[in-house]
Amino acid sequence: MKLPAVLILCFLALCGARGADFFGTPAAPVAPGKPGTPEAIEFLNIPWNATPAEAKRVMALPPGAVVKEDTPDRIVLTGGAFETYEVDRWELEFVNGKFTKGVIQLVRHDVRNAKGWLNDQTFDATRDAFDKKYGKSVGRTGSNHTEQVWECKDSSGAMATIKLYAGWDRTKDPRFNITYSYDRSPPLATHASTEAAQSVAAASTPGDPASRDLVKTYRNSLVFVTGADGSGSGFVARLNEANFLFTNAHVAAGIKGAGFKSLDGTKVAGGAPAIAVGHDIFRMQLAAGGTPFEVMQGVDEKVTIDDEVVVLGNSEGAGVINTIKGKVVGVGPNLVEVDAPFQPGNSGSPIIHLKTGKVIGVATYLTIKKYDAATKEVLKAPVIRRFGYRLDSVKTWQPVAWPAFYAQAAEVQAIETLTGDLDNFLVDLSKNHGRVTTGAHANPAIKMRIDQWLAEKKKRMSPKDAAAADQNFISFLKVACRSDTTAAQPRLTYDYFQRQLGEQQQQRGEIADIFDKIIKDIQKDR
Repeated sequence: MKLPAVLILCFLALCGARGADFFGTPAAPVAPGKPGTPEAIEFLNIPWNATPAEAKRVMALPPGAVVKEDTPDRIVLTGGAFETYEVDRWELEFVNGKFTKGVIQLVRHDVRNAKGWLNDQTFDATRDAFDKKYGKSVGRTGSNHTEQVWECKDSSGAMATIKLYAGWDRTKDPRFNITYSYDRSPPLATHASTEAAQSVAAASTPGDPASRDLVKTYRNSLVFVTGADGSGSGFVARLNEANFLFTNAHVAAGIKGAGFKSLDGTKVAGGAPAIAVGHDIFRMQLAAGGTPFEVMQGVDEKVTIDDEVVVLGNSEGAGVINTIKGKVVGVGPNLVEVDAPFQPGNSGSPIIHLKTGKVIGVATYLTIKKYDAATKEVLKAPVIRRFGYRLDSVKTWQPVAWPAFYAQAAEVQAIETLTGDLDNFLVDLSKNHGRVTTGAHANPAIKMRIDQWLAEKKKRMSPKDAAAADQNFISFLKVACRSDTTAAQPRLTYDYFQRQLGEQQQQRGEIADIFDKIIKDIQKDR
């Protein structure tokens, strides 16, 4: 989690003062959809699954629109207008010659209020209207922007993402965007609820012949990881003349009492568990036999950029093995980067080098860059990078004792939760101009002190006493930034959790610095 820089002194609001130049809820150029779903835009009256030629025949361009790209896979338009909005971008994507994805981004620049700030009532009114229609959104805030995101299905069954954005563009002018993204691509595989269905679905997994052969050859070495807390993927591979079940350390830590089963539903009973030092990899030793994958040694010497790979795993925890193809993008000392679009649930899957059929890494995590680092502008298309940890670079394996492992996992999880709650408190404080939403902060570590502070603020106090109450409260939060991480440090004995704690301490330090600046500002005003 990257800390948004939203609060530097005086609880400065991102979107300006309220109460001036109310524009009302923007009207999008769409027809009504079913209740609770996004409107069925249908992208310029183009039916889903239309061919590019059919799309162009029925395309009704908005006045002033210009075609920027026209290929068998994509048509991109820009310009034109709908009511009070400019069309920043229309984009149509075709998969196997059929229209399956579309994006429309609308923009307004005339959104200054009387003080020259971006009018936040426009944003708030639209957000509240969308919340009622699509359900509660996820909010993200940065130093010069704020946005809300909704994810659901539209009336035609397409996956839909609606993004509401307010901020400043490169010319420092206020900007207000609404972006609708729709995707009717066929799913990679259907969900299977029983072990028999899992086996049948995996056997019929689509993909190229090489990928299908891998699934067929190693079907009993592909593993589903399941438990009450979630699901993931794993695999059986041979390393240093022994068989092991491999998955990610975060999968083992996040799924307490996890069960491991092969495609045919057979329980995989492992021996001594261990986690890799400096990596996010977990393993359990297995008996000899079977057809395990082979781990490549010397990945940095044998693998080159653009080599083809396939990730075999349990996408989104669906209980189905998918073949996800891509290429090698980069090789580092401990990581490989690929462009194979693996998803949640693929954590712990093998990344297989197609040329050799050997495992070069364990699919672990992805990063999503949504903002330009220099301009802080929202990127038109997020930059997604996907990484896997190399097995051949592990030097040390740390034995796992389950009670201690789960206890340390729970302690780190509590720390991560409080970090998010402290971050949310800052965002709430900033958006509400120095006030806090009652009942919005329920973490026991800070809730009681927040309630006490709010009760004090309701009393009649002199400006001096009010400032003292504010300073004492913010000082408490500053101390809370470090107290739990300091206490946890001697208790965390596993390298994996120690590295997670280090990341949390860095984020907490940034939050504490903001609290410190607030304290100093209060002291100047007293």
